[in-house]
Amino acid sequence: MFFFHTTTATDGCGSTTPQKSIPKPHKPINNLIYSAVGKLGFNPSSVNISGQCIELSHRTKLPIELLYSSKSTLGTDRIAAAVGGSVKINNNDVLIIDAGSCITFDFVNSNKQYLGGSISPGLKMRFQALNTFTENLPLLTNNKLTAAELIGNTTDKSIISGILNGTIEEVIGLSDKYHKKFDALNIVLTGGDCHLFEKALRRHFLSKKNMIFADSNLVLTGLNEILNFNVN
Repeated sequence: MFFFHTTTATDGCGSTTPQKSIPKPHKPINNLIYSAVGKLGFNPSSVNISGQCIELSHRTKLPIELLYSSKSTLGTDRIAAAVGGSVKINNNDVLIIDAGSCITFDFVNSNKQYLGGSISPGLKMRFQALNTFTENLPLLTNNKLTAAELIGNTTDKSIISGILNGTIEEVIGLSDKYHKKFDALNIVLTGGDCHLFEKALRRHFLSKKNMIFADSNLVLTGLNEILNFNVN
């Protein structure tokens, strides 16, 4: 089996540079699932596949039920991450927080029903917005960012404090609202910036620290589960 995911400008995690081709496997591909947010950079017919070739969409048969009102607008990265979280936290309420290009919250209940969530700008997008929509603020990045002082004593440090501390508080605040609504909640973090929020969430939910998980491969886990669900 083989699974493949590429993303451009997205409502979830991933690179902003589309992948133009898939790596050539050493052995023939039995079955393949692929997913793209934005333009797909390869032609599935160019790959030798003996079994099924599935393009993930809201119409794909899934191991969870989508109760989203606008299914056609739901990003495939969010679908795959929701399935991955449901697999990781089986038969329990799970909130998937994907901290990538955007910060997405996706909720799957214990009945494996996907209810939806939220989308807000990711860290990189927030840094870019301050630079783009002001005259003098510099463009900073979230590369190698690990923490921020509460009181920034330079412009750069003030920007980092506002964006990182503000986003952490946003993530904690929303997570807290979910936890109050769903007491048996588990939280799975993924995406390139998830490490910046893991410690803060564990600290906030100190008495329930075992409810916090991090999985950088959650989207791929979800794709693999969807592929298995369709070919087995």
